[in-house]
Amino acid sequence: MPDIFIYRKSKLEDGLRFEAEFYRPKYISNEYKHNNWKLIGSILKFSQYGLGFSLNEEGIGYPIFRLNEIENGFLTYPKKFVDINQEKYEEYKLKKNDILFCRTNGNFFLVGRAGILKEDLDAVFASYLVRIRPNSSHILPEFLNIYLNSSVGKLNIQRRAMQSNQTNVSAAQLKKIPIPIFDKKFQMKIKENFEVSSTKLTQAKNIYAEAEKIFYKSLGLDNWSPKENLYYVEKYQNIFKKKRIDAEHFHPKFKDMFNKISSKIKFNKIKNIAKFAKGVEPGSSNYVDVGIPFFRVSNITKFGLQENNIMFIRNEMYNNLKEDYNPKKGEILLSKDGTPGIAFYLKDSIEGIISGGLLRLHSIKNILPYYLEVVLNSKIVQYQMERDSGGSIIKHWKPDEISNTLIPRIGSTLENKISKLIMKSHDLRKESKDITNYLIDATDHAIFFGQEKAMKNYFR
Repeated sequence: MPDIFIYRKSKLEDGLRFEAEFYRPKYISNEYKHNNWKLIGSILKFSQYGLGFSLNEEGIGYPIFRLNEIENGFLTYPKKFVDINQEKYEEYKLKKNDILFCRTNGNFFLVGRAGILKEDLDAVFASYLVRIRPNSSHILPEFLNIYLNSSVGKLNIQRRAMQSNQTNVSAAQLKKIPIPIFDKKFQMKIKENFEVSSTKLTQAKNIYAEAEKIFYKSLGLDNWSPKENLYYVEKYQNIFKKKRIDAEHFHPKFKDMFNKISSKIKFNKIKNIAKFAKGVEPGSSNYVDVGIPFFRVSNITKFGLQENNIMFIRNEMYNNLKEDYNPKKGEILLSKDGTPGIAFYLKDSIEGIISGGLLRLHSIKNILPYYLEVVLNSKIVQYQMERDSGGSIIKHWKPDEISNTLIPRIGSTLENKISKLIMKSHDLRKESKDITNYLIDATDHAIFFGQEKAMKNYFR
């Protein structure tokens, strides 16, 4: 049944915007206890669109942030680079406490995703992001970031979205979004607790890196990097035997890496330590705005599942599929298509269905799952995947190739040590996320019920 609502012409906003969506009651009804508001544009010192240059994965130039690196209110670490001169770099170099805002995307719900940089990092940002920097005498950057990620902030962002093939919220529209002005006492509570969240996230990163360092050192690969070969030669009989004619498959770095590993290291094949089952493709026609999560390759990282760009399916479809495609506690999710070779261990069961580009590694035996997660994300497995899945624009890692992937065994003492570090890293990351979500709830509570109640209920 269609919604009908009436709005006076004399109150039309933004140069007489006429689209009905802009005036939906959910956007304009004022049920907020807090009544001191300003436009975001009035509290900004600075805003700027990002760089529109081609990117690379070879480390040429400077790290560049994209939407993919905005996660749970933080900027993580760029995976791509942009080759620009020093002058351009200085113009777009990010500073600590800068906030990046996603201004355009094909997915309506990804537009407006925001994250803050909490470390000094030599990096720039892509063209579909907007950098904003508030005037701290009015709004602390940590509070602005939390507000943009709150339910009220997201609602105001969505109201400003211009929808076509790509949804867009321009810098000009961002500046017209209202923001509550709270006392510095409340904002400082947000800042102090967000710093705790940031510290835990940094600790999680450092502990994970420590576990990886121990792993590579145990193999003798801690100082190893592949040589740059302008050309290489392979015998015809090897090409015939492998039934591959793509040059990448025979790159010397694969042999060099295994030759560097100590002869004392033993290997297991994945098929001897785990079973796996792939996901399913329900079809985009079955996506809904509200329902049960449908996890795709783009949702998985080695640190967990990203929830901000999840698609949803109907409850009825989920009930029909969950027996075979719902991930369970103790399994490892592993990507095999698109961006293959990303793995994450599930400490707890999750509600949802996985796509055909993901595998569920289950019935894991004779190996600690946290250690297996590290190995699957390491260059040991990444290079095997790269060798096996080459020869096409979109990478596909075949099940038989995954089955025969080699997993190095470095002894129970070191495997236990690495497992404990990874477990601690994931726990700290979850604690960081929980604190951030708590601050988002506190901000929404302050808007709806007043900051005094929020201070009492959330910051005793």
